[in-house]
Amino acid sequence: MVKVCFFGDSLVAGMVSSGSDKYYPPSSVSARAKPKWTVVNEGIPGDMLAEMPSRLNSLFRDSARKHRGSIDAVAFMGGTNDIRMGRRTDDILNDLRQVAETSSRHGAALVLMTIPGNSSDAVGEIGAKRAGINDFIVGASEELNYTVVDISSAIPFGEGGMYGEDGVHMTRKGYKKVGDLAFQALSAAVKRVTKDK
Repeated sequence: MVKVCFFGDSLVAGMVSSGSDKYYPPSSVSARAKPKWTVVNEGIPGDMLAEMPSRLNSLFRDSARKHRGSIDAVAFMGGTNDIRMGRRTDDILNDLRQVAETSSRHGAALVLMTIPGNSSDAVGEIGAKRAGINDFIVGASEELNYTVVDISSAIPFGEGGMYGEDGVHMTRKGYKKVGDLAFQALSAAVKRVTKDK
């Protein structure tokens, strides 16, 4: 059985809007989930990249107990909260490197998604900062051995019906598209890491 983990913040958890109790995790709303896969969701609203490398390492360490077997692949999206909280770009990039290195060290394929746009992009230099981080995500994939899913380009902020009223989170339709794109990339990535299983 292949085990896949969606990992990140509220956009991975599938939160519809801040303070809402409605969740549509992209890991479950996508119709492309494979019947022979076990898919778990480790999206935590409010989580920041600063905490994610250690949380991911703990997940790998505890996966045999918590998820009944090792994690074969991770679909990762994070960074929205870090940008909004004003963290330095260099620190964010370092955290992303650690995420990639942690996945590689544990023998798991990594699908790294770019950070979607939101209503804060027009405030100061936030939009430019996000774009620069996304450029790194796209450009470092070969060096750090991961697959990129460019959510920012595939689901531009403001695209009809994809983003919710709070200007940050997505609708069920938006999360389904995230899930579809992630599962498409995961299918190829999983084949590479499970070919000998």
